[in-house]
Amino acid sequence: MNDDLVRAADRLRSYLCYLKEAAPELSSPLESSAPLERAVTVNPSTWKPWFGAKPPSRATPRSALPPNVQCAAENLLGAIPSLHPNGARSQGIVNRQLLADLATAVAAYPDDRCLVTQLWIATMMWGSGTSNGRGPWRTYQSLASESTPGVLAEAFDSVRTAARTDAAHEAFAAVWSRFDIPGVGSAFFTKWMWVASLGDPEVRHRPLILDARVAQTLRCLVGPTDLRRAERYVRYLEIVERLVAELRVLGLDAEKLEFLLFWRPERGQDDHSLLGFLNCSPR
Repeated sequence: MNDDLVRAADRLRSYLCYLKEAAPELSSPLESSAPLERAVTVNPSTWKPWFGAKPPSRATPRSALPPNVQCAAENLLGAIPSLHPNGARSQGIVNRQLLADLATAVAAYPDDRCLVTQLWIATMMWGSGTSNGRGPWRTYQSLASESTPGVLAEAFDSVRTAARTDAAHEAFAAVWSRFDIPGVGSAFFTKWMWVASLGDPEVRHRPLILDARVAQTLRCLVGPTDLRRAERYVRYLEIVERLVAELRVLGLDAEKLEFLLFWRPERGQDDHSLLGFLNCSPR
């Protein structure tokens, strides 16, 4: 392990000690499997109009999505567990279990484009969370292309194949570089890759999510990696696995460490996140 990664491992140890002393009420994502449920709340009512006969006026091309997409979305929205089933403003929840169940169904029926579409919408909902942001709009944009379900299915199969190989890092990077979904950035596509791997009980390696927050924390931890896109993703996966090996924390794996790079504590306590700690402490 080079000097930068040794220093990064030392800073991670310091952070975990800091968290126990400064915020003992916060449970570190490394202490249990519960955080990997990764549950997020969603507002189904804000998503539903985008899959109806009259999408919101800001939609482009402002036309209804194909009937099969509308049907898939309606079935998914009806299946999302509700947090407040009797409330007028009920919210739903999308968690790892829902995503894994859908991914398992896609793996069993790879030619079922309805299932692929449902998994994609669920992934977009999960990635957007309660705030939604541009999630519904981006999902509409992606599904306005008739080719999207086929592209997603091919990428799904490629990820599952890559996850069983010894050269998984390079194979995952090739998937990331090869496929393109309209309206969706490459960072979000890593979420699709991660979700695809949930449907394989025999997975040997799991692709990790590399979104803006994870990348920012990683830069603060080990410094910039100015590489081409595929090389950058390989480098990211290698760094995480090498840090796991160096830390030697019981129960720690690459996915838990990736979640720690992203982790946001309760509202108003972001200074206690790894990113907040790194921004406030010297290298």
